[in-house]
Amino acid sequence: MQIASKVDAMIVVGSANSSNTVALAKLAKDEGCQKVLRINSAEEISEPLTGVIGLTAGASAPDEIVTDIIRALSPRDGVEEIRATDEDEYFPPPRNLRNCKKRCH
Repeated sequence: MQIASKVDAMIVVGSANSSNTVALAKLAKDEGCQKVLRINSAEEISEPLTGVIGLTAGASAPDEIVTDIIRALSPRDGVEEIRATDEDEYFPPPRNLRNCKKRCH
């Protein structure tokens, strides 16, 4: 939301069947971004992008893919990182896996 109305295009990284990724793409459009691309990897950037490009990623998108996309875009004026939230959540393994660890060792 912080950048969608200020960019010429927004790239949303993540799977088309990810509700998080779909919500990010919809939010970018709703906030006024005219060009929103949902991709899984840098290889999927099929058109030249110019101006200010926003980049966001779904929760399960690996950092390496985001880094590859930044490299592929090769920003002329650098990259400004904007963080809306800090990712410090911990999701414990399911109970059956936690119990297995105790019994299996």
